[in-house]
Amino acid sequence: MRKKVGIIGAGLTGLLLAKHLQDHGFEFKIFEARDRLGGRILTLENEEKRVEMGATWFGMQHVNLRAMLDELGLASFNQFQDGKGVFEASSMSPIRVFDIPSEEQSSYRLNGGSAALIRHLASQLPGECLLTNTVVKQLTLENGHLVVHTDANDPSQFDLVVSTLPPNLFLNSIQTTPALSEEMAALADQTHTWMGTSIKFAVTYERPFWREQGFAGVCFSNSSIASEIHDHTDEGAKRYSLKGFLVPGAVKLAAVQREQMVRDQLHRYFGDEGASYLHYDELLWANESYTMGGMSNDLVPHLNNGNPAFAQPQMHGKLLLSGSETSPVYGGYMEGAVYAAKLALEWALGQPN
Repeated sequence: MRKKVGIIGAGLTGLLLAKHLQDHGFEFKIFEARDRLGGRILTLENEEKRVEMGATWFGMQHVNLRAMLDELGLASFNQFQDGKGVFEASSMSPIRVFDIPSEEQSSYRLNGGSAALIRHLASQLPGECLLTNTVVKQLTLENGHLVVHTDANDPSQFDLVVSTLPPNLFLNSIQTTPALSEEMAALADQTHTWMGTSIKFAVTYERPFWREQGFAGVCFSNSSIASEIHDHTDEGAKRYSLKGFLVPGAVKLAAVQREQMVRDQLHRYFGDEGASYLHYDELLWANESYTMGGMSNDLVPHLNNGNPAFAQPQMHGKLLLSGSETSPVYGGYMEGAVYAAKLALEWALGQPN
C-alpha cells in the first residue's frame, strides 16, 4: 500500500518534495495558504519588466540547486556587474565611484526569472494535488495517522506530514495535538525566517542608461533608504531594471515616502535618468502573514538555520519540519530549500508502512 504524504507549503521545498515523492510512487497533497505557488519566490512580470521580489541569486557553491537546474533543463545567466560602482559612506560624504573588481565571484540568475523554476515543477504535478487558498489550521494524531484540518473544514488523513513552512511560522500558525516537544517549540520560536524582514524594491526603465554610462548598476549606501542596488536587466537585455534592498526601518514609512526617497537617491547617483523610471515595485516581507507569522524582529539573521534538531520528527514520528531554514546546507537559501526536500524524501522513504 502506497504511503500518503501531506505537504504544507508550495514553495521550492514543497514542490520539489512533491516531485520526488511522485517519482517514488507516493500519494501526496500540497496545502498552500496563498493564491499562488512559490512562497518566497515571486517574480513580477509584464511586457516592460521582470523583477524579483523574492529569491534571486545563486552561486557555484550551491551544488544541489545547480544539479537540479541541470536535471530540469533550466538555464541561467551571469549577474551583470561590469563597470563602475557607487558607494555612499554617509550623508555628509561625497558619493564615491569605484571600479568593480574583475575577480569578483560571479552570481547567477535563472532565465525566465526565479518563478520559471516554480512553474516548471508545478507543471509536472497533478493539478488536483495542489490546493491553493487553503490554510492549514491544525494537525491531530488519530489512530496512527495525521489529520490535516484546514479553513475549508475538510479534514484529510495522511500517513506522514511534512511542513515546509518556516519553523517560526509553523509554531505560530498551526495547532498540533499532541503538541510539539518543548525542545522543538523553543527552537522554532528562536529560528530566524530568511527574508522575513527584507524590503525588496525594483525600478524599471526604458533603457539601461547606467550601462551606457559605464556603470555596473551596483550601489551601496550607509545613509540612504536603499542600502544595496544591483543591475536587474533580464537575460535577453530587453527589460531593464535596478533592484535592491531598503533598510529595515523603512517599514515604518508610507509607501509614497519610500518611493520618493528611492527616487531622490537614484537622482543623486545618476541624475535625471535615474529618477525617470517606468515602474516602481516593492515588497515588505514583514507584512506577509504567510511568511513571517509571529517572528520577532530581534532574531539574528539565520539564527538556528540548519539546527540538527530539526531532523527529529514530531507527533509520534509522523511530522517532519522541513523547508530552507531546517537545512544543514545553506539554510535559508534556495540551495537549502533544495537540500531540505532531499532530506524530507529520505525521511519518508525510511518510514515503515
